[in-house]
Amino acid sequence: MTRLRNDLVIQKWKDGENAVSHTGALCTDGTSLFSYKLKIGHRSRSGVTIIGDFTNARGFRLYVLQPPYV
Repeated sequence: MTRLRNDLVIQKWKDGENAVSHTGALCTDGTSLFSYKLKIGHRSRSGVTIIGDFTNARGFRLYVLQPPYV
């Protein structure tokens, strides 16, 4: 599988396609979106995409993401 830029992995996820980033850290099976093996997003059968917010009450990220993913 060709390795892609992060923004292209996100687009593939939105389109319901498999993709892996150039570093391998961001990937999708077309339904779930993973960052460093942590599921951060889900795409429903109807195409609705949902991203998790991994910040705590004080605004700190509970999991380090490398923006701009989305």
